[in-house]
Amino acid sequence: MLIVSVRPSAPNFTVSVPTSLPFDLRDNVSVIAAHPRITMEPDKRDGKPCIRGMRITVHDVLGWLAHGMTEQEILEEHPGLEKEDFAAVYAFAAEMTDAASSRR
Repeated sequence: MLIVSVRPSAPNFTVSVPTSLPFDLRDNVSVIAAHPRITMEPDKRDGKPCIRGMRITVHDVLGWLAHGMTEQEILEEHPGLEKEDFAAVYAFAAEMTDAASSRR
């Protein structure tokens, strides 16, 4: 199951799962307000999962970490982020890998 939060300020929000995913979740998306820090908006960053409605994606954060940046360095470089955002990124990434492996 893919968990995506809907911001309360986004009326008539429609979840759009990008077709570029390595697996197809378009027919199996559940929208649950479980993690309000991860949002997906069709008109922002091509619908990719972002941090709290900002233009910083989960992929951006994971990429910075993979290239050796620490959480503290990322926070200093991107002052809009908060420490709690990292837990949301990790939880979302874990959920995505579970969804990907269950589709095989």
